Amino acid sequence: MKIPTIRYYGAILAALTLLTVAAVAERPGQRGTAPTAATGGENADRFAKYNIKVTKMADNLYTLDAGPTGVTFARVGVLTGPDGIFMVDASFEPLHDKVVAAIRQFSNAPIRFLVNTHVHPDHVGGDAAFAKMGVTILSRPEVRDRMSSPTDMFHYRDAAGFPLITFDGPLTFHMDGEDVEVIPMPSAHTDGDTLVRFPKADVIMPGDIMRTSGFPHIQGSVNGMIDAIGIAIGLAGPNTKIAQGHGPMTDRAGLVAHRDMIITVRDRIAKMIQEGKTIDEVLAARPTAEYDEKMLKDQPLWYGDGEPEYKTPERFARQIYAEISMTPAQTLKPLLLPTGWSRDANGNPSRNPNGDSVGPGGPRK
Repeated sequence: MKIPTIRYYGAILAALTLLTVAAVAERPGQRGTAPTAATGGENADRFAKYNIKVTKMADNLYTLDAGPTGVTFARVGVLTGPDGIFMVDASFEPLHDKVVAAIRQFSNAPIRFLVNTHVHPDHVGGDAAFAKMGVTILSRPEVRDRMSSPTDMFHYRDAAGFPLITFDGPLTFHMDGEDVEVIPMPSAHTDGDTLVRFPKADVIMPGDIMRTSGFPHIQGSVNGMIDAIGIAIGLAGPNTKIAQGHGPMTDRAGLVAHRDMIITVRDRIAKMIQEGKTIDEVLAARPTAEYDEKMLKDQPLWYGDGEPEYKTPERFARQIYAEISMTPAQTLKPLLLPTGWSRDANGNPSRNPNGDSVGPGGPRK
């Protein structure tokens, strides 16, 4: 069997600070641990109702999705072939057997590698179960640090699930005829986000830095999220499929529209902060109003248990307000980019590892 190699391109130029803002996505009892019957028993029936859908993205690349029956299912990626299986995210622990059964519908190859796009339990919950199958788990150091720290809200109680390999810079996995690019992102959805690109299949899996299932959830930085989406735009071509963490498949135009929505809302809130407005006054002004119908249409409640946080733009506005209030609006500036990236004339990130630009992120509206 061919052994895939891993290539390091460089390291992140600077560590980016996680802003502590607003409420987190996880319910009490589910935070930082795979929600088993003991820790998230209230959701057991909802997990049982899931029927996982397999979507063929390319000859040997698939995604796994499930309908909105309560607990949100994070999209899983599966590359398969003679070198074994490479996965993107694990979903919740109670869904492990269903995820494996879905994979076995199209491949009996051994599962060799699994990369986590970030630390939330709907993405890392099944890590321990996969590790016990012999799968090598990889993540950013921030993800492992949070999972292994007993004092962190995302503490993962089964040490078998702690990522075995962590990375600060981009990696490339050469396997199954693909050159899978694993690219650390600026602090955005969380402080440990990762984007995965399958260049031959022309598919990008950005995790939750891009998710249209409700408004963005920013536990990292709004400026970092804008930059992270800009990096995805720079990597995408006209036919690239964007398999976002939650929500329907989209494309480069969808990335641009989503980034521009965040920029518009951020700039509105920044202006109101400069004018001395309180958070209540900002919320009353409804800075997201023109986007509410599109972002909230047909979106299920996050855990299906009556919590409205993914059915309202209030949290999104509060998170932006909290971040900008900590940084004077007039000094807002782009964050540092990963090694090998620069900005075009419009200030958008573009990758230039060997002197050849992948392409600009496109002009901001």
